[in-house]
Amino acid sequence: MLGIGDQELSAEQQEACGLTHYVFEPRMGEHQPLRDAVEMLATRLGPVARIDSNGEHWLAAEARLLRHADLTELERAIALVQEREPGNAD
Repeated sequence: MLGIGDQELSAEQQEACGLTHYVFEPRMGEHQPLRDAVEMLATRLGPVARIDSNGEHWLAAEARLLRHADLTELERAIALVQEREPGNAD
């Protein structure tokens, strides 16, 4: 799991949270730094399949990031699920 946050986390803290990669971004309230962090993770690790915020406060930021993220993997997963739903068989 990847994470972006405004607190510096030690390797032990990241591991305890289940994070494989973490980006410290002290300007979490600004869209562009968050977008840059997501793009950096995507460049390093591949397409971002999902973005989840941690609390209602961040829902607007999450929505803006989702509009800009490369979610091709997510779109493929949704298509596969829809194909497998009853009534969608060929």
